[in-house]
Amino acid sequence: MLEQSGHGVLLIETPIGRRLSFSVTPISTKYVESDLCRRPSGAEIQDMSAEMTSPLTDQEFITVRVQDPRLQNEGSWTSYVDYKIFLHTNSKAFTAKTSCVRRRYREFAWLRKQLQKYAGLVPVPALPGKIQFHIGSSDDFIEKRRQGLQQFLEQAVQNMVLLSDSQLHLFLQSQLSVTEIAACVQGQRSFTATEAILEYAMSNRGWAQEEALRHS
Repeated sequence: MLEQSGHGVLLIETPIGRRLSFSVTPISTKYVESDLCRRPSGAEIQDMSAEMTSPLTDQEFITVRVQDPRLQNEGSWTSYVDYKIFLHTNSKAFTAKTSCVRRRYREFAWLRKQLQKYAGLVPVPALPGKIQFHIGSSDDFIEKRRQGLQQFLEQAVQNMVLLSDSQLHLFLQSQLSVTEIAACVQGQRSFTATEAILEYAMSNRGWAQEEALRHS
């Protein structure tokens, strides 16, 4: 049973009577990265830790942020913007408790289509409208898209049906391409979704998990 409480907290009562609480923290745009998912400074870590701390410390939470839009292949016809997705949680639903990946709008659109395919009658959150990106696109456009992608993920991780889909977890916690994600969940790869996430978490780009454990 789903139950909405105050302060943006979603309470879920499971069949065995356990109550889970999910709190999604709004994005903070002050963390601007200069590379893929660089190791944050000490001050940034302290700020992030403070934002992730809430009175619900004994309850489960999921914090997801979409930030740091960056133009790739600048100056070419194939240029596009991708976004950093930072996730921090203590939920048992996730393999890695902290992760950092980069995704572009086209990958978000693929994910939504896949979630719709397997969610049945469960509504899937909407994405911001697709507008062809071109060099010179305004900062306002990019910011509005970032906000829309942020809202999409916030709503997706609060939906227990969508949260049970391995494709969502691989999208958030690995850097596999969408083709590799689909092949993995269909059993066409030698590794499982859990193994893919753990391997990424232990790689150099999985710095976030190490930092979260060090400062917990």
